[in-house]
Amino acid sequence: MKGEVKEDVITRFYDLGVEINRGGISFSPVLLKRSEFLSEPTTWKYSVGGDLQSENLEAGSLAFTLCGVPVIYCLARESSIRVYSDHETPTSIPGARLDAALSQSLFKREKHIKKMVVNLPAEKLRHE
Repeated sequence: MKGEVKEDVITRFYDLGVEINRGGISFSPVLLKRSEFLSEPTTWKYSVGGDLQSENLEAGSLAFTLCGVPVIYCLARESSIRVYSDHETPTSIPGARLDAALSQSLFKREKHIKKMVVNLPAEKLRHE
């Protein structure tokens, strides 16, 4: 990647509120605008490792990938994260932070985590 592209990627992750601190990943999108969330349902198509994938997204959501894993932001009353793995029922985590073990699995691209749904309180987002 060239310098400008790297800056754009880093800036966008900052806007999305993705923070890495003490080995863990936090989601705190205080710069994200409410208008960036979907106003109607859609199908999101993305590529992971060259394979085309799709995910149905509801109104009030926004999606991106992090280390090859889909992350879906959903508007909610309280912060929480649901982590979907390859062989278990989803793990529900209160708050907006992944612990170091889950974060390291993501960083190492171990492919144990298949998807994350991050619930965010709408009042924490920027208004136009």
